[in-house]
Amino acid sequence: PGVRVGQTTIIEGDGPLVPGVGPIRTGVTVILPHGGNPFREKVPCAIHVVNGFGKCMGQEQIEELGTLEGPIALTSTMNVGKVTDALIEWGIRMNPDSGITTSTLNPVVGECADMFLNDIQGRHVQHHHVFAALDSARGGPVDEGSVGAGTGMSAFGYKGGIGTASRVLPADLGGWTVGVLVLVNYGTQRQLRIDGVPVGEVLADGIDAPERGSIMIIVMTDAPMLDRTLRR
Repeated sequence: PGVRVGQTTIIEGDGPLVPGVGPIRTGVTVILPHGGNPFREKVPCAIHVVNGFGKCMGQEQIEELGTLEGPIALTSTMNVGKVTDALIEWGIRMNPDSGITTSTLNPVVGECADMFLNDIQGRHVQHHHVFAALDSARGGPVDEGSVGAGTGMSAFGYKGGIGTASRVLPADLGGWTVGVLVLVNYGTQRQLRIDGVPVGEVLADGIDAPERGSIMIIVMTDAPMLDRTLRR
């Protein structure tokens, strides 16, 4: 409860790729940890890298201080810089004293590459797309599939995108909630498992491409843990 997610989906054009023009299949997803001002009300945060080849922004400060002080944004690889700039502009509006009488802002942006389905060189995510995602951020059920940052993603030989899941522990274990949002862009057809069943082996058509994708997993909980415990 309190976590808010907003997304902007950009779909324009069709046909063969024209670098810098289209077709466009991309977007941005933002996650806010609570309904207040995250710069004023920082939350414990940690990052765990399994196999890093990302162009992520903001990781070093989280590693050093163990706190999140703004939204987490997810987008296409080559849009990281543009989304970062938009988050800084939004953060200054929210906190006009930042960098003057308080500390500077730490924008946090993760990415996966949507170059298979999107004109990635066009870097089509603009400031107004990020602001729209932030303005639309709401609690409750999250739109999934080909939305936001997931618009141009592929997974297990099929369409990828945004997925979520959550669980509430029994009362005798604290009743804490764990929620997960995933931007999935990896996997071969044969690796696909659903509820533990290797359905990909049955569906595989024998033309699996080499696995070379990526995944961003955001886990949030109201359990009383600091960054050290979250990382573990």
